[in-house]
Amino acid sequence: MGSFFSNIKLEIPRTMTLAELEEALDAIMDGRSYERSEAPADRAIHVAWDRNGKWLTIYDEGNAAGDWDELDGIAGELSLRAGTYAVSNTVLDSDLLRMRLFEQGRASDIYINDPELYNEMMNESCDSKGELSKWLPLLKEGPDELLLAGIWEKEEVFAEDKLALLADAYGWSAAASGMGLSEWEELGQDHAPAVLRLYFREVSES
Repeated sequence: MGSFFSNIKLEIPRTMTLAELEEALDAIMDGRSYERSEAPADRAIHVAWDRNGKWLTIYDEGNAAGDWDELDGIAGELSLRAGTYAVSNTVLDSDLLRMRLFEQGRASDIYINDPELYNEMMNESCDSKGELSKWLPLLKEGPDELLLAGIWEKEEVFAEDKLALLADAYGWSAAASGMGLSEWEELGQDHAPAVLRLYFREVSES
């Protein structure tokens, strides 16, 4: 059986403190009818520092691989509140890699490693992997179309291997980027130490 996971990468905001990021997550979850809990409850969100550079990884118990509306919604709101880039990452069954890019809250582009498979699974009509130019600002060594195009076109057996190559190009930890919450809790904290551990309970409607 292949890998299934999702996470969000958030460029560390220069003008937002950790306390302000925590407040932003509280507000985002409040909009989804969740309130903070001191102990593990209905939903955990852990924010980890990517040792490789200037990115955070958000691992969310509520973002099952394939729940793209929720995943993208949180990534977009974080990008808007932080005023930086955010990328939502999903790997489905080691076959499909989907990455959605947000810039200051605006959905800028979507990268799909296998558009044909994506169309079959989602009953959509995506005819390209994405718009290369949109992703060039993320490259750690500066814009390099040939480098990024080479990674996009390189054939990989497993989608998580493609994500690892892109993670390296963007200056992310491949290990931290290539897992979801459960894997991070089990073995990933050496690659991405926790900076926030937040728990939320669902608020029942009266």
